Amino acid sequence: MKDFREFLTRGLQSIGIKPASLYTGEFELYFRELKRWSRAYNITGLRDEEEILTRLYLDSILYLKYIPSYGETLLDVGSGGGFPGLVIKIIRRDLGVTLLEPSRKRVAFLNHVSTMLKLKRLRIVQSTIEEFVKTQSNAEFDVITTKALFRAVDLVRKSQGVLRSNGVVLLSKGRAYRDEVAEFEKDRRLSGAFTIEVSEETIPLTDIKRYFLIIRRKNVRSL
Repeated sequence: MKDFREFLTRGLQSIGIKPASLYTGEFELYFRELKRWSRAYNITGLRDEEEILTRLYLDSILYLKYIPSYGETLLDVGSGGGFPGLVIKIIRRDLGVTLLEPSRKRVAFLNHVSTMLKLKRLRIVQSTIEEFVKTQSNAEFDVITTKALFRAVDLVRKSQGVLRSNGVVLLSKGRAYRDEVAEFEKDRRLSGAFTIEVSEETIPLTDIKRYFLIIRRKNVRSL
């Protein structure tokens, strides 16, 4: 994409993030490697460059708006090509980020990119969320994110074992989000231990609406 940096810069500015030459350069490298690896390993099914930038990169950057100020650790479930977890890490160097992905090929890609970018406090784990919770029972995260096709009730049920008290689960949804909110609120055990809010966003440089489900754990250790 000829004007990648300009397009990315405009997208960052539109949501109040001051672009830095360091991470715009890193995003350019990441973007190039994603396209190269996808030709052989289908890391992403998207092929249009502008669509990749908006639907993957800029959409992922929106998550930054909902990470609480006290957040120090983040678990990204079903990271795929690193969305949103690796995108968040490039901008938020202070966060300790764990990328959880079951696909061996995608894990190889994530390791490759993270090595090229020399990112610290980044862990990449080949696992499902169910396996991870069983084997990492002492791990706790302030924030859990996903762009994978988890329903809200499913992700919270599966990941609650590694979510801290007052931790936050963030999901980005399309227009059918109301069904998931209703499903969540009908579950008495979940609604008794978590609050759920919705915030509407527009992916920068598009007219695509996204609805963030912000699910916050009350001061309860488990359901």
